[in-house]
Amino acid sequence: DKCFLSVCAAPTGSGKTQAARLLGMRIVNRLGHDRVVVASPYVVLCRQTEEDWKAAIDPETVMRATHDMNYASKAQKRKAKAFQFPVNIVSMEALLQALSRPNSAKAHSLRKAVVILDDPDQTIPTHAMRFFLHRCRDFHKLHGTHFILTSATFPKLWEVDGFEDEVAKLDLPKRLEEKLKDRYRTGFSRTIGSIDTLAAEVLACEQKPTMVVLNTKRNAKNLLKKILILQK
Repeated sequence: DKCFLSVCAAPTGSGKTQAARLLGMRIVNRLGHDRVVVASPYVVLCRQTEEDWKAAIDPETVMRATHDMNYASKAQKRKAKAFQFPVNIVSMEALLQALSRPNSAKAHSLRKAVVILDDPDQTIPTHAMRFFLHRCRDFHKLHGTHFILTSATFPKLWEVDGFEDEVAKLDLPKRLEEKLKDRYRTGFSRTIGSIDTLAAEVLACEQKPTMVVLNTKRNAKNLLKKILILQK
């Protein structure tokens, strides 16, 4: 398959995580890949992902490799840190280290693996995403690694820079699209203007649930302060 990346861009709560898991297992079974590596942006999400996978498949085949894990033995810890279990739940930081160090044990484990990227845009800055996708494509060409990306907010960077023919887009079932279309509206803008402008846009949504994704904690805190001031 010439596609190195499958993308499921869908609203929160639409089932894209489950869709990615099913696709990942299908690729493993059909193409004979060795393992699955699931990278999440935060440790708390890694824990949740571990629970979901253990509920879906044999829990003995699933291992989380984050800094808060208590391993049964040093051998188990080494195996987990090197992504050598059938299903490995890791942080996005650990995955980035593996992709940037091609001779490491982690990078070796990515060969003939399925890598699921859970909301990578929460960890990787927009300006670095193009380089990241190029690195993923290189691993696919050299080692047969297939990547699956899920996100509610991911900008369509693959539509520029020649990714169009190498990305498979996973579409939601029509019934689900109809169910969700009146619940969610997503948008992407490279320039949001000032925090004051953004705060006013959020308040204009009135009682509708609104999710705002910002690039830094500082901007998020400033936005929250501004919203609280305007609400008074």
